Amino acid sequence: MRNLSMTAVATAALMLAAACESSGHTRYASVGTVGPQGATGAPGKTGPQGEQGPAGPAGPAGEDGGNVTLGDTGMIATGGLVGPDGLAGTGLLANLGDPNTTMPAGGETLTGTGTLLASTSTQLDGLLTEAGLPAELTNLTGAVTDTTANIGTALVDAGTDGAPLVDGLTSSLSPLLSVGAGNGSVAGDGSDSLIGASLLSGDQASGTLLEAGIGAGDTLIGLDAATDTDTGMDLAGLVSADLGPVTENVGTVLDQAGLTDLTDITDLGGLDQTGLTDLTAPVEDLLSGSTTEDNPVQSLLGGLLGGN
Repeated sequence: MRNLSMTAVATAALMLAAACESSGHTRYASVGTVGPQGATGAPGKTGPQGEQGPAGPAGPAGEDGGNVTLGDTGMIATGGLVGPDGLAGTGLLANLGDPNTTMPAGGETLTGTGTLLASTSTQLDGLLTEAGLPAELTNLTGAVTDTTANIGTALVDAGTDGAPLVDGLTSSLSPLLSVGAGNGSVAGDGSDSLIGASLLSGDQASGTLLEAGIGAGDTLIGLDAATDTDTGMDLAGLVSADLGPVTENVGTVLDQAGLTDLTDITDLGGLDQTGLTDLTAPVEDLLSGSTTEDNPVQSLLGGLLGGN
């Protein structure tokens, strides 16, 4: 019995050993198959945003602004060209040129030329004064010499003080010429000039010698060559002319004919008064279908067409 018990124990040990795996030194019990993967868990909450990083260093400062100067030549910038109101007050090309930038020799050239013109004007004015010219010529020559002096002053101001050159030159023409367009002044400064011209302006530019306008004031076309007289003629508010003795004589003729103005000529009654009825009657008869034998127009047409 004892030997049987030992055999049973040994057999049980062998069976236990056969049911285990060995790694060479240690035996392990047999492991079953791996089960399916479990469900994915829910995502976690987003963490708080981190603090903003420090600002980067500032970039380099830009160059100073300015107008076109054609590179380093500074030609367009000579004393500036146009002021803040632009050409003729239109705002176009306003502030063209930089008065703080000048050409190396431009300022000296403008100043020298301006000084020469101003000096020449003074000398010429003195010679004309000594010549004892008639008053009519004195007004003309005085406007010319004053304009020359003003141009010289404008050149000097542009060369030394940086005053807008174009503005100075256009306003310098005021003693001789004033030209208005719209609400601006193309030439002159709006003061009385020898010649005043206006284009589509609310008022006619004044001139002591001549005034001319297109769409100026309440007249389509205006011409006043005798601004110190009141002998102008008007045609229905379209054309106004004052030529001194010429229009005065025309007015006298119209008065003698029973007309008071050129406008009356456009009225049929005015034509009747001048005895032009006989000239217009044949045409009126023709248009009305009259066939009287004494109608010269009808007779002429009848002869040309082969009628009796």
